[in-house]
Amino acid sequence: MKRFTFAALLLALTAGMYASAQDTSAVSDEQRKKAVGIMRILNTAELQCFLTAKTYGSIEDLRSAGLLEKARSLYPALADMPQGDEPIPGFTVRLNTSDDKKHYQLSITPDASPYAFGFFSDERGLIYEGHPLQ
Repeated sequence: MKRFTFAALLLALTAGMYASAQDTSAVSDEQRKKAVGIMRILNTAELQCFLTAKTYGSIEDLRSAGLLEKARSLYPALADMPQGDEPIPGFTVRLNTSDDKKHYQLSITPDASPYAFGFFSDERGLIYEGHPLQ
């Protein structure tokens, strides 16, 4: 009985890892490049916001202050990035600021696949790529 349980558990874990690998490969290199580009633009806009106002802002704050467009202009290679509320179709962009607006956390994750990668950053400006444990 223990051997059967162990074999079933091993099979389930293997199937889960296979599904995870499948989901990660479903995201194109083009989408990854766009995600990193959006991260760079948002990190740059947040830095500009902090240098002028001594606080970090929401996406709306950055947009209304013209900081997103200013940051976009610093990256000519990213000029064709989509704009608007859904900069990368099929991805969720989250930008959260602390209550005192002295810190922020930024993430971009695919909507369709909970097993795929995600990009993350904060006020340090470093961009991290994360994957679920397998």
